[in-house]
Amino acid sequence: MEKNYAIIKDQVVIDMIICNDPTDIFLNEIKTLYNSDYVLQANEDSVIGDTYDGFKFWKIQPYPSWTKNEKTNQWDSPVSFPLDGKKYTWNEEHQNWIRYVPPKPHDSWIFSDINGSWLPPLPLPQDGNIYTWNEKTLNWDLES
Repeated sequence: MEKNYAIIKDQVVIDMIICNDPTDIFLNEIKTLYNSDYVLQANEDSVIGDTYDGFKFWKIQPYPSWTKNEKTNQWDSPVSFPLDGKKYTWNEEHQNWIRYVPPKPHDSWIFSDINGSWLPPLPLPQDGNIYTWNEKTLNWDLES
């Protein structure tokens, strides 16, 4: 069975290899070739840039303010993620979650808090044709 192996130098995963039951001799050759500290079996989701603390692999720290949670094996933000079902992004400078709003496609469109997207002032016709929004006429133009 194929397994992931992490090549680690200074506690950082510098490369990954996939092997089918490699020998210790082969793993030592890889270690020497990379001038690395370890070649260890890794998690399936381990990637280059992850760290190894001597006991387990950690994903790349998403932000400098986030701390390791040994119980969940995840990085925790200093402020809990809002649980209101809306989309948020972390703001490291202000140390808080900011509501994610996608870019506004047209000046006349209105943001819907219900589904988290921009909506045109008139609904898109549902007759099977292809339409393009016309911001000048504030209407849907039938594609020719």
